[in-house]
Amino acid sequence: MNVKYSRGVFLPFEIGSFTGSLYMPLGLDPSAPRVTAVYCLGSEERELREIVSLWKKPEFKPERPVALLAIHPLKWEDDYSPLKAPALRQGEPPFGDGAEKHLKAIRDQLIPAMEKTYNLIPDRSERILVGYSLAGLCALCGPIFVPDAFSRFGGVSPSLWLDGFRAFFEGSLPPDGVDRLYLSLGKKEPAAKNERMARVGVEFTEISGFLSSRVAEGRFLSEWNDGNHFFEPARRIAKAIAFLSA
Repeated sequence: MNVKYSRGVFLPFEIGSFTGSLYMPLGLDPSAPRVTAVYCLGSEERELREIVSLWKKPEFKPERPVALLAIHPLKWEDDYSPLKAPALRQGEPPFGDGAEKHLKAIRDQLIPAMEKTYNLIPDRSERILVGYSLAGLCALCGPIFVPDAFSRFGGVSPSLWLDGFRAFFEGSLPPDGVDRLYLSLGKKEPAAKNERMARVGVEFTEISGFLSSRVAEGRFLSEWNDGNHFFEPARRIAKAIAFLSA
């Protein structure tokens, strides 16, 4: 579809306890067609603008028009973690287990309000959940905690090193309900100086193997990106959206 993204608009939103930014590719005309919605956990408007600018390149441009929602967390280490775990570094807060509560609040509060107000397709098959870092870990919990809200999930450089996550994920993932799933990691991330974070390479390989046998052929993509954890996050998220929106 030849989408004229110059008509797209960015605007902030505040719904209940949720704040963030929204990008509507076809503008706000009520008569415009409804579009697929990509819920980007932990992103900011700046990142959305970077993603949209990348759509000028064919390898990043979604095959369908998609809206982008950047959702801000209230408490990063709790909202995005499914399991309680020690702090990563001395002086930092420990990880909570609020991911289930956070995702269900998105399902019950944010999604209905956004679909009532904007031209978003009100169907789980047209909702995509993505995130980066710990937010990427939370996005991978989507098929476990809110399989009735989303069908496509992207964990971009997710914090797979979180203690106990692989056993939890592999033991909790439902046998169906995932239409598409994307997973990626930076090639230098396993070289992290922090020993816990350095486990991410092994966890990534193991979980990728598990998912390749659980998600239908052609609907799961696991790939390595150049750089460390902080290298070109918007570019990596754009790659995920391109695959998940196909």
